Amino acid sequence: LDPDGAARGIDEHLAAPLGRDRIAAAWTVHDVVNETMAAAVRMHVTERGGDPERATLFAFGGAGPVHAYHLAAKLGVAEVVVPLRAGVLSALGLVVAPVGYDAVRTHRVPLAQLDPEAIDGAFRQMAEDVTRTLRTADPGGAVAFARAVDVGYIGQGYQVTIAIDDGLASLGREALWPRFAEVYREKYGYFYDDVAAEMVNLRLSGRLVEEPVALAPLAAAAVASQKDERPAFSARERRLLPFAVYDRAECGPGMVIRGPAIVEEASATTVMDVDGVLEVDSYGSLVITVGAAP
Repeated sequence: LDPDGAARGIDEHLAAPLGRDRIAAAWTVHDVVNETMAAAVRMHVTERGGDPERATLFAFGGAGPVHAYHLAAKLGVAEVVVPLRAGVLSALGLVVAPVGYDAVRTHRVPLAQLDPEAIDGAFRQMAEDVTRTLRTADPGGAVAFARAVDVGYIGQGYQVTIAIDDGLASLGREALWPRFAEVYREKYGYFYDDVAAEMVNLRLSGRLVEEPVALAPLAAAAVASQKDERPAFSARERRLLPFAVYDRAECGPGMVIRGPAIVEEASATTVMDVDGVLEVDSYGSLVITVGAAP
């Protein structure tokens, strides 16, 4: 990182042309990024008939926790969770995830013309292919399967995925039509019961059966000890304020931190504005309530 170079870039390319000071220009960059993410969330949630205010924002990655608080405020989300080892959470998930292999096969047929036995035969053949692949990772391991089908209205360019069981009865129109209606209505908020539908794809997910990785609760800790203080921009106050700085490694379960605060760790940085309250849960996650402080 080159703070001096970044400052010169802000001054030359943003602050001076816009007639603003360096801090205001830099904050505008940050705020535009947050607004872009907020717009994407609103669009996708609205498409599915959801309400972002009912959600919890889960922040991970190196920069995710930097943006999470103010992104949540834009969306009306009341709670943010920053898991332990947030910056490498994806890598951790890759390490602990069971070995799996997914197969998809096109099987386009109107629901009115389904042949459950033919579909079951196709699934069984897919299971043989998936098993052979998984045996390269563990020749003797047990394999578990999950079936699903993609169903959509005839002529529609997209489908919804419907989980099914291994029985022949689940592959007939009588079983699939009400499940299609349920999943489609839940996703889009409406359903046309007078338009014909078709099956498009068969999906089979296979995984090696392994013992799940259980996270152990952490020992309770004492009161959080501030390690430093430095100025940072507060969106609430619209100016630089002194933010208390904490070391994530020293933040144990039960600790409560009131904003404004910055929590630093090797792979991520969490920023909380003046009206936030942070509590560390039993697994070391930072649970932040947005706008909780008076």
